Order: sequence, then C-alpha cells, then structure tokens
Amino acid sequence: MRLNTAPGRKGNQLSVNARPALLIVALAVAGPISASAAGEAVAPRTIELQGRCDYRSAAESVGPDTGFAVCNSVAITRNGDSSAIDFRRSLGGSEFRYEGALSGDSMTIARLRIKGRVAQDADGECTIFRRGEKISTVTCVARSGWKTFAANFVASRINP
Repeated sequence: MRLNTAPGRKGNQLSVNARPALLIVALAVAGPISASAAGEAVAPRTIELQGRCDYRSAAESVGPDTGFAVCNSVAITRNGDSSAIDFRRSLGGSEFRYEGALSGDSMTIARLRIKGRVAQDADGECTIFRRGEKISTVTCVARSGWKTFAANFVASRINP
C-alpha cells in the first residue's frame, strides 16, 4: 500500500493491492469462523421470549399425575449437549428447567429442575415450533420417576 502525502500534489492518493482487499471483504461478509471449526468451545446462546404457558384441552392427553409449569416467559440456551429450556415466571423465577442435548428444534431431555427441588434425571423431549422464522410454541414433556412434567409455552405475537 502506498499513500501519497507529497506537498504540492493535488489530494492524497491511495494505492492498494486488490487481492488482500478482496479477502478482507470476503471475510467480513462471511462473518467470523465458528469456534467449533477452529477447535474452540462455542459460547452458549440464549433466546428469551415473552408469552404464557397454555394447556387448554390438549393437557388432558398427557395423563394423570402430570405437573404443569406456570410461566410467562421461556429462555432457550443452546450449548450442544448442555442446552436448557427454562420456563419462568416474572416474579418467581424458574419453574421448570429441562436440560439435555438440543439439535435443531428438538431436545432430548436428560435432567429436570423444578422450582424448590434438586435436579433429577428425566427422560423426554422438547420441541420448538415455528411460524415462519419466529418461534411460536415451545413444548416439553418429561418423565422423572413415576411423575410426568409438562410445559407448553405460547409466544406473544404482540411483543416479539
């Protein structure tokens, strides 16, 4: 690169080799190289949505001895095998927190944390439903011991 700063010349001139400039532009457009491609750990990503837990008549099909979460928000943390979907109340904090391996829009549940209790092993699945590109509903059903725990969150369409 050459910068012309000689006095008496009209304006400054900048001469750049185009190949490095194209590489820089290509890297800027492509974005950073993912940490997993570079062999480093990927930082967890969390999405928080406002809405409410809603069960209506579909909850009857889950079965007896089912505990249902009461919530008005959900936080989805993507971190490979250590992901979590946390159903929350604004004043009470976390109600049900399902933990497991999240891939795409489904999670295989390995553990369940219920407000006021110790985390416990669980089996089940969470599914993230979309309307277009936006998340519309998040549903989790897990069995821990003899009891089933369900959460069905519907995202608010008013507040994205």
